[in-house]
Amino acid sequence: MKSGKRKKHISPVGLLVLSLVAIALVSSGCGPDRLPPTEVVTVVKPTATDPATEPTDGPSPSPEVQVTELTSYVNEPYGFSFRYPASWELVDGRNYVSLSQGTTSLVIGYRHMSEDPNICCRGHLPEGEIVEVNPVPCAGEEVDKALLVCEGETKAVVYEDTNEIAVGELRFLFYLEDFGADYATANIPPEVLIQVDHVITSLETFEPAVSFETATPRPTKLPPTPEPTPVPPTATPVLAIAEAQPEGTNVRAGPGTDFPRLGTLEGGAELEIVARHSDWWQVVYGDDLAWVYDGVVAASGTEGVPQTAVVPTAVSPSPTLIPTPAPPSAIGEGRWIDVDISEQLLTAYEGNQAVRSTAVSTGLPQTPTVMGQFRIWIKLRYDDMSGPDYYLEDVPYVMYFHRGYGLHGTFWHDNFGQPMSHGCVNLPTSEAAWVFDFVDVGTLVNVHE
Repeated sequence: MKSGKRKKHISPVGLLVLSLVAIALVSSGCGPDRLPPTEVVTVVKPTATDPATEPTDGPSPSPEVQVTELTSYVNEPYGFSFRYPASWELVDGRNYVSLSQGTTSLVIGYRHMSEDPNICCRGHLPEGEIVEVNPVPCAGEEVDKALLVCEGETKAVVYEDTNEIAVGELRFLFYLEDFGADYATANIPPEVLIQVDHVITSLETFEPAVSFETATPRPTKLPPTPEPTPVPPTATPVLAIAEAQPEGTNVRAGPGTDFPRLGTLEGGAELEIVARHSDWWQVVYGDDLAWVYDGVVAASGTEGVPQTAVVPTAVSPSPTLIPTPAPPSAIGEGRWIDVDISEQLLTAYEGNQAVRSTAVSTGLPQTPTVMGQFRIWIKLRYDDMSGPDYYLEDVPYVMYFHRGYGLHGTFWHDNFGQPMSHGCVNLPTSEAAWVFDFVDVGTLVNVHE
């Protein structure tokens, strides 16, 4: 082992499940107007297998020079930005951003310090040794960094022992892993490690677009989203109005659940409607414009409301590889999940021993559940989900394992044992809570007929 490294095992306390959500820091002199939409940088790829290894005496081999085009991500509601390789796939979710290249994903969780946590990081690291390397600068702070190495291959990178990183009023969490189904072949290339360091180093904060005076409460109950109340036509409306249903509704930065939530309207609260995009109304929210979903408000006076050409952000997370599913007897994992579509059954395993089973509802014929071997890449205690003919707020215990496909709790039906979903795996909420505690980020999910 070369100088500058030492092995370390993270304590059980440091590996407790951590959660995050995010918002803004007021920082003069920096903001989205200073960030170019794209730029080209030169990355020097080291010839050593560990890019953070300090040089030894003697001549050094010539480095490989790689040119990378960067683009900017700006989160105005929470007040931060960073730059990332333009070729990487970016997903802007609720309290997280996922950057993926193949099966390698960098998940950036964020929250304002007044908000409740939502995103869960790994509770336990997979097999391997923790090797400390040089820290990474981030918004004026030094962030500890360690590689998870197994049989000479880098499987993951851990920052701050998986703890939150405080940047003013913001709380961030960074986690990088190869989420390929075959852990033995997983490996994060040195050039990807360098690019991720550039992403973290480029993070800046600026004045947020919203004010978090009080904490955003986590839902105390999760009722079905009500049908919109019919509104009789008004002869001469003065304004187009969106009135929140009694249970209230989320207000978002864009027309879709993949846009950040700006706040929550109490039941009966009214906002002026100025435009429409698909099933979403653009409304006046304070001094800014925001969006509410048509299914959770009563809209009136909308006859003359114009359509807007805003294009919603697409949600398409994480690994693109769909490996072949395997029979349970052929899977050599510690803890893992098996989903049998033919039987509509989910079984939790420890090794070859089944420890719990529950009836589930997978995708309908027109919206089937994807089959293959995957790894859970993010856990959310609750998330909003929408599609062409549905909108569900605060879906509990969400565990995404491939793009937008996930395991999650279900409060809108109890017809388990029959296909019912748009592609996800619906579980009874109590069973989803058990699975949520049982699995970890990186747990294998085997889906088959």
